Amino acid sequence: MKKIFLTVMVLSLSVGLLLAATATGFVTDQTTGEGIENAFVKFKLINANGNGNGNGNGNHGNGGGNGGGGDCDGTGSGPHNPSNPDGNINRLFTATTDATGAYIIEDLPEGTYLARAGKQLEYRMLLVRDIEVSEENINQDFALTPHISVVNRFKTMFKLNR
Repeated sequence: MKKIFLTVMVLSLSVGLLLAATATGFVTDQTTGEGIENAFVKFKLINANGNGNGNGNGNHGNGGGNGGGGDCDGTGSGPHNPSNPDGNINRLFTATTDATGAYIIEDLPEGTYLARAGKQLEYRMLLVRDIEVSEENINQDFALTPHISVVNRFKTMFKLNR
């Protein structure tokens, strides 16, 4: 019995890994086109394709707080959400860009994502909605706008140094 269970678990994990995709891209300065180092990139799963095994528990807030326990991996004890049969909604996948502005996020399950990129204090966050991830790898670039406060800070510094 243990061998059968173990075989089923290995096959389930193998199928899950085959259905995972990789997101790659660049985060750049909108005005200069240069890559932005140490920017954050976050992909949030907002609609899973129903191929998981969770029970839909997790953080399903309605503006008044969390809708129950769990961490959205299907293991918590919150209320069941029939539109989230695999329990993956609100899973967050993150990366930080390298010196060229490149990022890579691996093992994204199939579904619809909300993606955002930014760099605190220097660039405005950019939000991209409804990114469909399937078995195919995806490329999503982000061109960020500098914060006005940073621009003004530089202008002030240059005026003081003249």
